[in-house]
Amino acid sequence: RREVHGADSREAVPMSENGVREKDARAEEAEDRARFDRIKKMPRHWFEHSETLRLAATALWASSNRDVSDSVVRVCGLADLKRPSVFVRPVFLMLCGLSLELLVKAIFVAQRHEGPPKGHNLLKLYELVGLKISGSEQALLDVLTGAIKWLGKYPVPIEAADLGRYVTQAFAVALVPSGAEGTFKNSGALDWPSLDALWKKGETAYLSTLRSDPAVESQ
Repeated sequence: RREVHGADSREAVPMSENGVREKDARAEEAEDRARFDRIKKMPRHWFEHSETLRLAATALWASSNRDVSDSVVRVCGLADLKRPSVFVRPVFLMLCGLSLELLVKAIFVAQRHEGPPKGHNLLKLYELVGLKISGSEQALLDVLTGAIKWLGKYPVPIEAADLGRYVTQAFAVALVPSGAEGTFKNSGALDWPSLDALWKKGETAYLSTLRSDPAVESQ
């Protein structure tokens, strides 16, 4: 039996091409997993994505102005647009809701030093991180949760019963009595100023969490 550098010749046979590929794939997979686990535990990334979604929401809200909408139509070559404006409220609400979701998950990560929980239920997420909200804010978050789950993406929810329930909730949040019997006006709750005030409230809680833990703030 031939020895190669003191080792059994059977151990010195070069790794096959497939073996090298498998080894490289395992190493890459381990590296991806390590990077994934590291990033998901860094609140900064969740907060920055929250800010990005907030900016997208502001751009869409700005298009609710007719002049801005007309400018978008002109710049993007949408002369054949069949709707009066490029502003789409369901998508706007979805973006606002997602921005809040990532903001609260940033708080969760900063508090717990672990990856955030799965799911889009804003009320449950707010409860997890201990953020206090008023009754009107609870109703607003419920509407935004629906926008995240389906209204901003699909024509109908998964369950038929959720359609009527959501419409009822949305009208209750969006409308208030106007004074004359049986008439209503926009409450402003689903408009940008109200929604951004909710985001800024969450931002204050996030920054407060960072200040209370210097180790987290440096991440």
